[in-house]
Amino acid sequence: MAADGAMKEGLQTKSFVHTALMTVGTDTFLPGPARVLNPLLKTVAWFARKAGVDRRLEAKYLRPSQGAVAAA
Repeated sequence: MAADGAMKEGLQTKSFVHTALMTVGTDTFLPGPARVLNPLLKTVAWFARKAGVDRRLEAKYLRPSQGAVAAA
C-alpha cells in the first residue's frame, strides 16, 4: 500500500475506512481515552465489508495475480 501512495509517512493509511478494516481485522483495540473510538471503528469496518472494500483490498494486495509467482 505504501508503494501505491495509500499510506502516509509512518505507515499510517490515508483512508479511515482502511484503518478501520485493518484494526478490526487484526482484533486491535485502542487503549485509554481513545477506546471510545472502538465502536466507531467496528461500525465503519462493518459497512466497508458490506460495500466490498475488504475484498478489493485483498484482491489487490494479498492475492498474487494470475501467472505471478507468490513471494516465499
